[in-house]
Amino acid sequence: MASVDSTFAPQWKYDVFLSFRGEDTGKTFTDHLYTALDENGFYAFRDDEKHEKREEIAPEFLTAIEESKISILVFSKNYASSRWCLDELETIIKSMKKPGRMVMPVFYHVDPSEVRDQIGSCEVFLSHERDAEETKEKVNRWRAALREASNLVGWRLHNHRYESQLIKEIITDILRRLNCELLQVDYDTVGMEFRLKKLLSLINLKLDKVLMIGINGISGIGKTTIAKAIYNKISYHFQSTIFLTNVGENSRGHHLNLPQFQQLLDDASIGTYGRTKNKRVLLVVDDVDRLSQVEYLVKLRDSFSLRSRIIFTTRDRHLLNVAKLDASYESKGLTHEEAIHLFSWHAFKQTFPKEDYVGLVNHVVGYVKGHPLALKVLGSSLFGKTITEWKCILHKLRKNTHGEIYNELKVSFDGLTPTEQEIFLKVVCLLKGKDEESVSTILDSLGLGSESGIQVLHDMCLATISNNKLYMHDLLQQMGQKLIDENNPHEPSKRSRLQDSKDVYPRLTRNTGTEEIQKIQFSSAGFLKMPKLYSLMHLPLKSLPPNFPGDSLIFLDWSRSNIRQLWKDEYPRLTRNTGTEAIQKLLSPMHLPLKSLPPNFPGDSLILLDLSRSNIRQLWKGNKSLGNLKVMNLSYCQNLVKISKFPSMPALKILRLKGCKKLRSLPSSICELKCLECLWCSGCSNLEAFPEITEKMENLKELHLDETAIKELPSSIYHLTALEFLNLEHCKNLVSLPSGISKLEHLKSICLCACSKLKSLPPTPGRWNI
Repeated sequence: MASVDSTFAPQWKYDVFLSFRGEDTGKTFTDHLYTALDENGFYAFRDDEKHEKREEIAPEFLTAIEESKISILVFSKNYASSRWCLDELETIIKSMKKPGRMVMPVFYHVDPSEVRDQIGSCEVFLSHERDAEETKEKVNRWRAALREASNLVGWRLHNHRYESQLIKEIITDILRRLNCELLQVDYDTVGMEFRLKKLLSLINLKLDKVLMIGINGISGIGKTTIAKAIYNKISYHFQSTIFLTNVGENSRGHHLNLPQFQQLLDDASIGTYGRTKNKRVLLVVDDVDRLSQVEYLVKLRDSFSLRSRIIFTTRDRHLLNVAKLDASYESKGLTHEEAIHLFSWHAFKQTFPKEDYVGLVNHVVGYVKGHPLALKVLGSSLFGKTITEWKCILHKLRKNTHGEIYNELKVSFDGLTPTEQEIFLKVVCLLKGKDEESVSTILDSLGLGSESGIQVLHDMCLATISNNKLYMHDLLQQMGQKLIDENNPHEPSKRSRLQDSKDVYPRLTRNTGTEEIQKIQFSSAGFLKMPKLYSLMHLPLKSLPPNFPGDSLIFLDWSRSNIRQLWKDEYPRLTRNTGTEAIQKLLSPMHLPLKSLPPNFPGDSLILLDLSRSNIRQLWKGNKSLGNLKVMNLSYCQNLVKISKFPSMPALKILRLKGCKKLRSLPSSICELKCLECLWCSGCSNLEAFPEITEKMENLKELHLDETAIKELPSSIYHLTALEFLNLEHCKNLVSLPSGISKLEHLKSICLCACSKLKSLPPTPGRWNI
């Protein structure tokens, strides 16, 4: 599925609430601060002197305080003389104790001690004590609020300091505090600031309207990188932010109808009913390749609030022109100087070439013509090489077709060992976009050494790991596919991997070369003489034949298929082949109609079982043993109601149940999963209880229960002796934590954000990060 990075502000309507005495600073300092906040894209709330003259604070102001993430208190000479200001202050201090809120004081020509002790310029406060209308209890509350506010970290303005300088500091601090979690961008982004400046002028954050902007350019030119960089730079201006990657590769059909994408739109209140009028949204849609994908969001333009920004990246400039976006930006190659800088960093680990290599560097940079990905890959392949080796490698480049990026990329492939080359081709054909645990399990089972092999690909810029998933640039994948095609280009029957249906069909119907086939991506009904077959992907069949060969099968991917039943009769034998380290990995289709897996389902040799987004309602009926299973993924199974009993899974390390919204409980047999290291139940919105832990679970390190309906944790939680991380974010029904949680010696971090009903905590060790 598509990879998604997103952050959502909980419920803030305003970024900043300004509390101030109008006659002191309303037309000077506070007005200048409000203007600076507005110019930097923040939504700030301020009252006016007309409201301030009322006897009691208006309800809309109380609501505005509750809906503001940051409250700034501008303490001035006459602030404490205003009952209105003091009521505001009391409300703000109370709201400060709620999760996610911040209060920041500004001491405008007053000293914090004067506010704390109500002395000096704050002596006017004494008049409230003599006022018959004010009760002693209310006055004491005001005093307490002033004392608490005076002890907060803030800013002081004295006569010798410029107001503009202080306002600049305040804005910088607010930017830092409101900044969203940043996306990972390469540190060697040469020339990025210049490009961002041009793109920012098109995005125009000050313009009070919805804007849609496109970024286009050839593969590998840096479209995604600049999109991530601009996202990081401006994300704090928005209340909801979404970065959706690889849309063209992962969307089904011609529309943005990925379940993950639609869920994100729902979470961000983006839809066809105008629900986003009060929420500024930053949405980045990466790598679109169809007009309908852009039009899908263009039609929703009126549903976004003003100042929202939607950014698309694509290789097809024509697509952006037809969609009539507000602006477009072409991502071009690096200048000669920038290219030398980038290439030198990868070839020499410094920003300029070594003296003896200057001529060779100029030759390479001229040949690559500013293509960032090619510069990185080629530079990494030449790192540590002698001048003679450089000349030899560059001589190979001259033999290839001039100007094709494929030639540069292949140089790095040639520098890999045979094992590393095999890992690279596995990633090209099978593993791109898969999670790191699955990749490691598959490569280790094949004896390819996952950890060192993946690290080499990463070091050579041939693969990247982001959000725990393995990725490869389109250019690199295309290069790998061409390498496969070059293996017996005129005799596809002798290739080990078939990816084109025009090559597959003759092999299956004429039985030519089937003994060499290891991997098929398009299939028909005649694959019965392939003893080396380890991978079968994207079947157009409705069922598999009874004599389907399974002894050597490693990777069976049914995602996006129309399969309606597994096997018509008995399940074929899928076991470890004698003398091999083969495994069976089953990836279930999203539309698999099975409600449960039958008792004779072959699972003895399974290492990974992925049934995510399937229609399954329960697991096996009866007892089942999965002795070798290490990873089970049941995420987003919307019909999974219960798990009566876990099958025997003595080797299971990772269990994913994310987004199973109908799942109400977990079986007590979870305690029998002795090797379990990570349990994900995030987003199981109907999960109300966690079972009693009757036995020690000595390996469970991570427990994710965020966004569930959990009311309390079991008192036996102390049996999770290895637990290091506990996520309870947005558990709105959570009332209390058991005292036994304090006994967890290895617990380092516990997330309790937005647990609105949680009133108190048990004694917490100092080592905890809460």
